[in-house]
Amino acid sequence: MAFQHPLHDIDFEALYRQHMAATGRRKTAADWDARAAHATLPRADDAYVAAVVAHLKLGSCTSLLDVGCGPGHIALAVAPQVPTVIGMDHSPGMLARLSEFAQARGHTHVQPLLRSWDEPWDDVPVCDVVVASRSTLVHDMGDALRKLNAHARQAVHVTSLVGGRFRDVSAQLAAGQPVPPPLPDHIYIVNILYAMGIVAEVRLLPAAPGDARWALVSWTPGGA
Repeated sequence: MAFQHPLHDIDFEALYRQHMAATGRRKTAADWDARAAHATLPRADDAYVAAVVAHLKLGSCTSLLDVGCGPGHIALAVAPQVPTVIGMDHSPGMLARLSEFAQARGHTHVQPLLRSWDEPWDDVPVCDVVVASRSTLVHDMGDALRKLNAHARQAVHVTSLVGGRFRDVSAQLAAGQPVPPPLPDHIYIVNILYAMGIVAEVRLLPAAPGDARWALVSWTPGGA
């Protein structure tokens, strides 16, 4: 009898869905539209953006898909290096900001695409590199990862919370405030990919004290 790795007996996709449902988190396009008017781009020396872009290996990349792009933190950072950049988001307001910022910088090759994680991606272009930066708090991680994997030729890079929290809870505890349950973090992504036959590389990105810690999970397209 062939050996079956015990990890394959664990349904990490189901565990993720249960965990996410238990948090009660559901951000709609309207929620992000409401924030779009105040959305800005990070400073040129932003450590998070610099760290993500540094690991994308764009030397042979002619097209990049930024999923959940918001106002374009990653899309516009790579625009000077990549001939075709597609910023995809489910928020029309955020895409309007992306277009506004791209126009101001003369990046006519940055294209907005209105689409959510949950909709079909049949007409979403396949690109050399696919990125999902701080946009992976989805409700079906397995479906999301398969979509990312299917739309990349060279590489996929996603960032996910380490520890499932956006901030240090010590201040909340000291003030006697309720502490919400942690959100699903990058370990789910690594394990779901492993079940798909993909061994991912994980890097912890730099973070200022008290800020959220993010992991960059990268892989070469393939698997089941």
